[in-house]
Amino acid sequence: MLKLFHKSRVLVSSYYPVVVPYWRRSCSSMTVGSICKSFTRQLEQENVPEAKISIDLMVAHVLGKTTLHGVTPSTHLNTDQIRQLESMCEQRKRRMPVQYIIGEWDFCDLMLKVQPPTLIPRPETEELANYVISHVRRVRQNQVKILDIGSGSGALIIAILHALPTATGVAVDIADHACSLTSENAQLTGVHHRLIVEKLDITTDVAELSRLCPFDLIVGNPPYLTDECLNNLETELSYEDNKALYGGPDGLDVTRSILAAASRLLRPNGSVWMELGLGQPLEIKTLLEKQTGYHLQHVETLQDFTNRDRFCHLEYKLLTNEDPSSQKYFAVPVM
Repeated sequence: MLKLFHKSRVLVSSYYPVVVPYWRRSCSSMTVGSICKSFTRQLEQENVPEAKISIDLMVAHVLGKTTLHGVTPSTHLNTDQIRQLESMCEQRKRRMPVQYIIGEWDFCDLMLKVQPPTLIPRPETEELANYVISHVRRVRQNQVKILDIGSGSGALIIAILHALPTATGVAVDIADHACSLTSENAQLTGVHHRLIVEKLDITTDVAELSRLCPFDLIVGNPPYLTDECLNNLETELSYEDNKALYGGPDGLDVTRSILAAASRLLRPNGSVWMELGLGQPLEIKTLLEKQTGYHLQHVETLQDFTNRDRFCHLEYKLLTNEDPSSQKYFAVPVM
């Protein structure tokens, strides 16, 4: 059976279907209202999740807006915009995330560039950024120096630096494409002069990273998906870098590397703030209670907007007989 709404209108003749592209329709059918309705139905027929939201965002993008707020359904689109939407709709049918299709995404009121396979910034990471910003303001730290491990698009560290004008940062990632995108977004948002971007691996390059320490804070959204999670991913996640998602069998491989390195990179009383998978904040709390060699103290576990434990706040504590001036910054093995 021919689908009535499938990229273009299909008219059934006695022998062959006649395909009429959207851009050759009458002007009355090229309005925001009709296009949104038609393209949404196309995506729904392909079982694409969040079909209406996807189309609304793409239509807003071709109109040069971030949302359709204030745009009337009778607003007309030109032929170039229709062609662009048809191409975008085909990409969404292949389950490419909307963020990659439009090439940008709002994060903490900053419009950042996003591109595959760099991890797409999530709402939970916005929450982490706000927690860190509030913490720094609450303790009234000046000239704070922040390390972002696994920067991806740079969203987390850039949002923090943008909100804290006297702060400086270092962003590290193992991927060239991520480092490049972090640098580009830092330029776009005007924080590039306060941010150093390095291609480094926290699991192997702590000695090299130590030349940039000490840091007041370490922040990160390390890969935390487990083996079980990896086998049940939505199709959209296949477009993102697997190394930015998979955290080993229990999801904590990279997190344990961060914990092992933290005491060598932080100032005394420095903080670690991480976004983790569900259930993992409790695992980290238990781990630190059992293994004191990390020299980290669990301060608090914070919840995300769904009221689930998501974020971990830790502090580096010197031993009572340890001299801060004797602290050495070098790599330590993962425990």
